[in-house]
Amino acid sequence: MNSEVIVMIVSLLLPTGDTGVHVTPFNSIEKCVEAANIEMTDPLVQQVECSGLEDGILTLQFAQQDAKPA
Repeated sequence: MNSEVIVMIVSLLLPTGDTGVHVTPFNSIEKCVEAANIEMTDPLVQQVECSGLEDGILTLQFAQQDAKPA
């Protein structure tokens, strides 16, 4: 049994200028990537990534990226 925890991290940028982050767990990287591809079609989504726990710790690295084209 694979006990690895995969999460999708979605960064939002709302029209008001507010920002938010949503974290959703998944059973597999494939399902996470599928959901991430759907999330990227939302114009309010600034960035989305799938990540896994390493030794029980979720490590995030956010790099400055150009904004999505409108």
